[in-house]
Amino acid sequence: MAGDGLPLFIELEKLAASAPVVGTDDTRARILSCTAENRQTKEGDRTGVFTSCQLARLDGREIVVYHSGRRHSGENLALLLERRDRQLDAPLLMCDASSANTSPAFDAIVSNCLAHGRGKFIGVEENFPAECRHVLDAIGAVYHNDSVTKLAALSPAERLDYHRQHSLPIMDGLRTWMTGELEGRRVEPNSSLGGAFNYMLRRWDRMTRFCEVAGAELDNNSVERALKMVVLHRKNSLFFRTEAGAWVADVLMSLIQTAIRCGADPYHYLAAIKRNASAVRRSPAEWLPWSYPRAPAT
Repeated sequence: MAGDGLPLFIELEKLAASAPVVGTDDTRARILSCTAENRQTKEGDRTGVFTSCQLARLDGREIVVYHSGRRHSGENLALLLERRDRQLDAPLLMCDASSANTSPAFDAIVSNCLAHGRGKFIGVEENFPAECRHVLDAIGAVYHNDSVTKLAALSPAERLDYHRQHSLPIMDGLRTWMTGELEGRRVEPNSSLGGAFNYMLRRWDRMTRFCEVAGAELDNNSVERALKMVVLHRKNSLFFRTEAGAWVADVLMSLIQTAIRCGADPYHYLAAIKRNASAVRRSPAEWLPWSYPRAPAT
């Protein structure tokens, strides 16, 4: 099945490489052949094993591709973007603040996940209820504004204008308040609350990119939801025996998750690929989840 789906996986990678907006993240993977290799590694050798997810938004669709192995998500994204047309603008990249999600090998306009910043305050809300409630209410108002733009189906430019008018003053006020609390020593910088303040303030430009660049997202939640498929698979199957087995999962999960995101039934989609493997190899672009010929209902 993975062999029949390979042309489609390659086509999805090609489309993802040309997308204006990409999100990325990774989670750990268990591959027994890599575990065996780790027993022979020397000090300083890389031993981690990961499954990374790249979620690209292109022409109103979401394309999901997975890659498993020793490379981090940023390294896999760099390989993906090698296929990008050099005449295209640098993509918008949404990720959390981990350095593993970026790479000097590619240019991108990087946004960091506002939900991760919010999570820092949820973790310490019990000890600092008033201060955390102030931050959480402000971020909640920004998310409300974003939901308004989605319900109104605003274009990226219209959405940017809306956030500049309604969300930027909220975020500027929050930044001024947090900075004042730290400088006035009303919040101890080395406390858990001070750590939450500093986490956001150090990444402020990237966390407010949605107020600067059309199409920028608020968070990386879509990618993290896509990674749940990987996590559930890991819990159920426990491990892959080899990197080839992990590659099979990457191909099939990419097709399944992209089909789900595009409103196609993944079981019927994979069955159609299997029945029409020769046609898929000849014209993979005609057999993507949003374009493949549906069998008539019986």
